[in-house]
Amino acid sequence: MAKGYLGLGPRGAGKGDVICLLYRCTVPLVVRREGSSFQVVGDAYVYGMMKGEMVDKVKEGEFDS
Repeated sequence: MAKGYLGLGPRGAGKGDVICLLYRCTVPLVVRREGSSFQVVGDAYVYGMMKGEMVDKVKEGEFDS
């Protein structure tokens, strides 16, 4: 789902990786599916997702939780 966010991720990030916002985690994480689980590739900076803005958007129904 493209929403037009701009950010920086780890050098090892690639196509198919996902930005994940974990409750109480201070930064977004880049994760990669590895079989039936996920591997953390690294942390990311995503403008508009760094200060809890996404929590409000999920509560408003803009995104699935």
